[in-house]
Amino acid sequence: MDSTKFNWIGGDLPPPLLQQSEDDASLLQGISCRTRHLQPLAECEVSYNANAKRLRVIFQRPIRAVTPGQTAALYTAGGLICLGGGPIQSRGPSYHEMGKPLPLILHPSGHNDISLIRSSYSNIQN
Repeated sequence: MDSTKFNWIGGDLPPPLLQQSEDDASLLQGISCRTRHLQPLAECEVSYNANAKRLRVIFQRPIRAVTPGQTAALYTAGGLICLGGGPIQSRGPSYHEMGKPLPLILHPSGHNDISLIRSSYSNIQN
């Protein structure tokens, strides 16, 4: 997903994103993102292209319903520190659009996700 209007809690880009590499993009690792209210944090990598002034978030596992216009928030320190947030401008192609089958393990979409309910229920039964 991409954003060009991100608001940083510290006022400016985190220092690792200020450093440019040979492809004019910098990378921030060990970050978590939330794209929906009450969604569990999703591990991701964040890159910033200074020429395009574009922030790109790449999730480690597929995320359901990443929607332009909604807000994405980035966290570090295991979700204890919010780095900032901003509107989602665009998303990458879905598995359906790419003609690929969904992976067996998806990132939970929120507290009422049936996969979370089933895993909680099975933990109680055991």
